[in-house]
Amino acid sequence: ASPRSPRTSSGAMKEIAGNSPICGVAHAAAAHAAKMTSRRVDAAEGLRLGFVNEVVPAAELPAATQRWCDEILRGAPLAIRASKETVMRGLDEASLEDALRNQQSYPAFTRWSNAEDTREGPRAFAEKRPPVWKLR
Repeated sequence: ASPRSPRTSSGAMKEIAGNSPICGVAHAAAAHAAKMTSRRVDAAEGLRLGFVNEVVPAAELPAATQRWCDEILRGAPLAIRASKETVMRGLDEASLEDALRNQQSYPAFTRWSNAEDTREGPRAFAEKRPPVWKLR
C-alpha cells in the first residue's frame, strides 16, 4: 500500500490539521541541526532524516523535478497554498493545539475555507470528472 493524502489534489479538505506542525517538526529539527553545525548531510542521510523527498541519479534529476512539479500542480492551488501556510506558520506556534486553533486565522486558510474551489473538488469527484480550479 502507498498511503497518501488526497487533500490538496481534491481541494476538499475538511480541515488542514494533517498539515499541523507535527508534520514538519522532525524534518525541521534535522535540517536545523545540519545547518547550525555546518555538518554536511548527503542525499541518502537527508532522505533517511525525512527532509529529502527522493534521491535520484544526476542524469534523472530533470525528469524527477518535472514529475514532482506536475504532481503538485495537479492539486487545487488554494488548498496547496493553505497547506503550505499552515505548515510553515504552524511551526512558529507554541504547541500543536495552538497551531490547530490558530490556523483558521491564517489568510490562506481563510481564503481556502471560503472558496468556491473547496466545493469543486468533491463535486468533480461525485461527477467523475477532473476538477476545474478557478482560484475563487
